[in-house]
Amino acid sequence: AYMSVIHLSRLVRQGLWDDAIAYVSRFLRPTSHPQSDEAQVLLHFLKHHAAFASMVAGVPDRNLTYFNRKYNTRYLKHDDSVSHDALRIRSIVLSILHSEQVRSSLDWERVRWKASQIVKHLAYKAPELKSLVILPAGSMMPHDVLPIGFRYRRRRHVKEQDLPRPKTLAKIFLRTKKRLPSSTRSHEINRGLTDKTRKWHADLIGNTSPCSCVLVLFTLHFTHL
Repeated sequence: AYMSVIHLSRLVRQGLWDDAIAYVSRFLRPTSHPQSDEAQVLLHFLKHHAAFASMVAGVPDRNLTYFNRKYNTRYLKHDDSVSHDALRIRSIVLSILHSEQVRSSLDWERVRWKASQIVKHLAYKAPELKSLVILPAGSMMPHDVLPIGFRYRRRRHVKEQDLPRPKTLAKIFLRTKKRLPSSTRSHEINRGLTDKTRKWHADLIGNTSPCSCVLVLFTLHFTHL
């Protein structure tokens, strides 16, 4: 069987995240087996966006339940081994989960389109898929379909504000964490991805779900937990 990256990309553009995860998983080794960096990031990327879709829809499905437990109820219960990039991802997830203003300020159709281009790139790059992927007609290659350069434009009805970037918010969380008792065991949330793949994943999530619109009020809420 051969995998169609175009079909995978179409599922993402339509917001059929669970279908996209199921489709690509058919061609990858089980997560219990070693996987390439590209394959790991691809799956994590799809699962995060599936959770974002659940948050926006307000549907209490398994994606939302999982991320609420993973990033919210245990957010500050970690030790110093939690990386800066892990906190970047959490700041994005929590801002979308808890702030209606953040959710409404994002153009989700555009988010899905950008995500579909990144998914294409990752699928073409994953070593496990190289012999299974149906290449598109013509000379289009992965570097031709990944739009990294353009900036996200807020929807016009949202008031422009100078609000913290994800990296800034992550630093605030790190300072907050230092004032809290440290756990003696490593937090499981920081496992699974290497430092390299976690940074890559954080960059891709930030590229498709730009949370420069994260609220200061949201940050203060977690500071006082």
